[in-house]
Amino acid sequence: MNSLFNHDQSIYSIDTSALIAAFHERYPIENFPSLWRKIETLIKNGRLKMSQTEENPTYSRNRPKIPDACTHFHVECIKIVDVIKRENWIFE
Repeated sequence: MNSLFNHDQSIYSIDTSALIAAFHERYPIENFPSLWRKIETLIKNGRLKMSQTEENPTYSRNRPKIPDACTHFHVECIKIVDVIKRENWIFE
């Protein structure tokens, strides 16, 4: 079956706070320099977009967050570790 988008064309939209938390708490650049180079490449290639909302849903119509918008538009909401897995990135 042909797909409109293949794996190499996936575009990710993440919340800025998730990237900040990853940088400071989960995947510090001192320990994961190649991860941050790969993320930079996704950004430069237009495959990673960011917005300022939170990563947890509010279930509020007046102040929706990314997970709320994903649910509404039937878009899968994933975490940064899921991007790592889907891109098949391996760090040694």
